[in-house]
Formats: sequence, C-alpha cells, structure tokens
Amino acid sequence: MREKIITDTLLLNSSALLCQGVGIAQTLLIMHFLDPYFYGIWIGLNIVLMYATYAHLGTEYGFAIRLPYYQGQNKAEEALKISDSGYFVWSIMTAICAVSVLVYGICSPKFSEFERIALIVIAGLMISEQQIIFLTRWQSSALKDFKLSSVLSGLRSLVTFCVLVPTTYLFDVKGLMLGTLLVSIIFVIVWWIKTSYRFRFRISISSIIEMIRIGFPVMLVCICGQLIETVDRILIISLLGPASLGCYAVTGLGGNALYGLVSQAGSAISPHMPGELGRNNDFAPCLKKYLVKPTVLFSYIMLALLMILAIVVPLIVLKFLPKYILGIKAFYCFLPGFFFLGIILTANNILNIVLISRKRQRWLVYFQVIPIIIEVGLGVWFIQLGWNIAGVALASTISYALYGGVILWWTSRYVLPDWQEHLVFMGEVMTPFFIVLTVSCLIVWFGQKVIPQHLLLRGCVQLIVCTFFLIPLAFRLNCKTGVFNDVKAIIEAVARRFQKIEIV
Repeated sequence: MREKIITDTLLLNSSALLCQGVGIAQTLLIMHFLDPYFYGIWIGLNIVLMYATYAHLGTEYGFAIRLPYYQGQNKAEEALKISDSGYFVWSIMTAICAVSVLVYGICSPKFSEFERIALIVIAGLMISEQQIIFLTRWQSSALKDFKLSSVLSGLRSLVTFCVLVPTTYLFDVKGLMLGTLLVSIIFVIVWWIKTSYRFRFRISISSIIEMIRIGFPVMLVCICGQLIETVDRILIISLLGPASLGCYAVTGLGGNALYGLVSQAGSAISPHMPGELGRNNDFAPCLKKYLVKPTVLFSYIMLALLMILAIVVPLIVLKFLPKYILGIKAFYCFLPGFFFLGIILTANNILNIVLISRKRQRWLVYFQVIPIIIEVGLGVWFIQLGWNIAGVALASTISYALYGGVILWWTSRYVLPDWQEHLVFMGEVMTPFFIVLTVSCLIVWFGQKVIPQHLLLRGCVQLIVCTFFLIPLAFRLNCKTGVFNDVKAIIEAVARRFQKIEIV
C-alpha cells in the first residue's frame, strides 16, 4: 500500500509539475497580452464556471466516497450502480444549467456581443468540463489508476499553451475564451476514447438517493470552502471592478500552481481512505497514516516554496507585467494564506469521511460559515478604509488561517485521540510557519532597503540567503517524516519502471 501511494503520488506530481510549469508560463504571457480589465472579466467568468460544477446535487461526492467503499466490501453490483447513477444525474443536471445559461445569454437584450460570446462559451465549458471531471473521478476511484489522468493532464497543459497563447495574442480576450472551449471539447473526446468506463444504464433510484444523502452535505461543505477561496474575487469585481480583479490575479502567480501541485499529491492519497475505513469498521484512528506524515510534509513543502515565491514573483511583475504592479502589495498579504489551505488537504478529506460515517457532516458547514462572514466583513471594511485589493487579500489570509486551523484541529482530535500526540502534531505543523514568516519578511525587507534598484542582483542575493535557511529546514523535515527515504523509494520505483520497459 505504501509503495502504491508513493507511485500514485509520483505519477500525479510528475504530471502536475508539468501542468503547473506550463500553466505559469501561459498565465504570464496571457496577462502580458491582456489589459487588467479584460483579464479581470475572464477571471469573473471562471468564477461562474466554478460554481456551475456543483449542479450534481452532491452525487459527485457520494459517488467518490461510496464507490471505493463498496469495492472495499467486494460489492461489485452496488459499485456498478453507483457509477452509472452518478454519471446520469450529474450529466443531466449540468446540461440543464448549461442550457439555462445559453438561453439567457442569447435571448436577454441587455448583453453586448462580447458578453453573449462569453456566456455561450461558459455554457459549453459547463458540459465539457463536467464530463472530464467525472471520468477523472471514476478512473481514480474505481480503478485507483492515476496514469491515464496524469498523462492526459500533462498533454492538456501543453495543448492549452499551444492554443491559448497564439489565439489570445491574435484575438485578445475573445481568442482566450474560444480557445479554452476548443481545448476542453478536444479532451472530452480523448477521455472517452481512452477510458474503460462505459455507461450501461444501470441506474438505481436507491443509489441516487444514497449518493445525494451522503454527498449533498459534502457539497454544501465544498461550496462553503469554495466561497472561502473565491469571495475575495467576488467582492473585488462587485465593489472595485474588473480592472482591480485583473491586478488581483498577481496574488495567484505561483501560489495557485503550488497549491495545485500539493492538491494533486493529496488526491493520490484520498481514494485509499474510504476503503481503509471500511476495512476497519469506521475506526477513525486507522487513518492516522494519512494525516500526520502527509500534513507535516505538505506544510514544509508549502513553506519552502512560498518563501521562494515571496522573492521571485514581485520581481517578475515589476519586470514583465508592469500593468499589474498594483497587485504586488496584495500578493504579499495573500501569500501566507496558501499555507493554511495546503495543510488541510488530507485533513479535509479525512474529516468528511469520518463525519459521514457518524452522520455529522452538517458540522463542517457551521464551521465554514464563520470564516466566510469574517472574510466578507473584513474585506468590505478594509475597502472602506482605502486599502483596496491589498485589504481584501489580508482579509482572505485571516479567514484562511481561521478555517485551516479549525479543520486541522478538529480532524486531528478524531484521528489522534491522545491529547499529547494531538498537541505535538499541531505544534509540528504550525511552529515552522511563524519562523519562516519572520525570516521571509526580513529577507524581503532587506532586499528592498539595501538593493532597491537592481532587481536581478536583489533577487539573487535574496535567494542565496533563502537557500541557507532552507537547508536545515529540509533536514528537520527528514527527522520528522523520513522524507529522504521516500525520495529514495520514488527513485527506485522509477528505476523499476524503466527496467520493465527495457525488458519488454
């Protein structure tokens, strides 16, 4: 099992690393081509698409949880019904939403030509992305196969880059929108050719009810979590306009890629949890191995890379994206928030699974509503104080800190019932954050004060100082998790794969 998880993580992270690297280059070029106003509109449209993915009424999450659970109990017929029923409901509900948006965009007289094209594109993306998400979920949940999704994800990032960069350069934001839809349609076709899933009309009303009963509370939790992550952008486009939202995109440079990378690692672990819980009769402490080591590992990785981003991203914006320079202050305020999102990647999944087994999913919603209210209240207040997008970014970080801390604390209380073990775990995750935050602030301040004009020299000096600090941090991580042994295992796994290829 340990080698399986390491191999899955390797596959997903290899693909994710390629995707994120190409994605960063693509984002930089597109931001360079577009005015912040139009880029802000594109971000706003993606918020609409993001929430449209919840049209499934919770069947996505019920499907992802119950499918491996029934497989763990060797109930093949129930697993088949879950697959087909989930696909049917999810596809129908998404189609209804897409048609509604399409009709609204075409028939409403208040929209300009540009806005009509935007809504038509979003309607098409709703359907195509839903198909891709389902097939990806099925491949990982049913087959525990990450190879296909990894290969297609990497291929899609390359195709997206090759399509979107020239279309955006030639046709501005319209080229960006239509190019995105074209790539999505292409990969729906590719997914259906490559996947072994086929819809067999094994639809079961009882399976649908079961998935909605389990998944709807999880969906509410995910919507609240999505609100925590997107309410800042909703506030900005509503109160400050698309141009400010475009500049605010600087906050995601690198950080979104980093979060996506560790999310892929977390997704390689998650499918193994329901089966483990099923084999151990819903005994929560059996999930300890999925919480402690991955969370500590993610926390150190996030801290190291966020420290580097604090140095590199502002220099890139100053040199390559001068139209977005207003976003640098917001970037500094927002950056620590990624840490709190990263440390709950496995904790969130564990908490969902444990609370489902105890029929207490609603408690997650209660704990999420408070950070959302705080984020909205602080965001509006900071805007009124004249802090602009930097104030909204600060409000988001405060909200993320509260949310992440509560989720991690609550999950570890279930999985680590011993108080001493629980407190040691929390301290191991949180203490390095405050140390790295202090050191990062000093390094950034030093560079701005001592080398204010020479950007390249400043960046090199800051990175050298950063490296000297990160070396002992890596050794401390190894002492706590034995990560060097895992790296060795990954290298050996790769070597075995190449040996098999040579033999063939």
